[in-house]
Amino acid sequence: MTIKELISLLIPLLSFIVVGVLVYWRENRKQFQEKIFEYKFQAYREIGEEVGMYCQDVFNFLDSFQFYEGSKEEWLEESKDEFKEYYAKAFALERLYYKNLILLPDDQLNRLRELTGRCVRHITVHHHLGTDLPHTSYDMLLDMLYEFLEEGRKDLSVNLINSSLNRRLSEQFYPINLKLQRSQKNNSGDNGVDNVTD
Repeated sequence: MTIKELISLLIPLLSFIVVGVLVYWRENRKQFQEKIFEYKFQAYREIGEEVGMYCQDVFNFLDSFQFYEGSKEEWLEESKDEFKEYYAKAFALERLYYKNLILLPDDQLNRLRELTGRCVRHITVHHHLGTDLPHTSYDMLLDMLYEFLEEGRKDLSVNLINSSLNRRLSEQFYPINLKLQRSQKNNSGDNGVDNVTD
């Protein structure tokens, strides 16, 4: 076997190996990215659900606060059990921060930290009977939740994925774009039916 024959055998073999390694690396990278996307999606979904349900629960507390007609001391005494319950719920939301610490980007982690902190502070402001602090706090809590979820949509590129999906589905279900026009010659309508031409 000559060197020329050996080289002619090695070049296709080496190119086959290099291409195989590149394809393998690309596919593994793609699978890894899909897995990260799935984990992030689940994280945002869980955070939105947990904090959203907390906001719904706390709204009931805000409602009872709003229509309470007794003194501040009576309010604090009568709602002592509710304060304990809602503080426990608010502190339980902290686990969402630690659970997603390695997954979410830093700016989102900061927003989540502020959001869970606002959940705790929101219960604290209910001590101020006769003020609008709880209402302002509730509005801030909802705004922070919506901002967090909107930034989550950007992090996941949901709008880009939706437009890509819509384009792909429209091509799948409407592959041919037919333009229908009404015929001008049959406007008087012999039989009352317009002709449609291509």
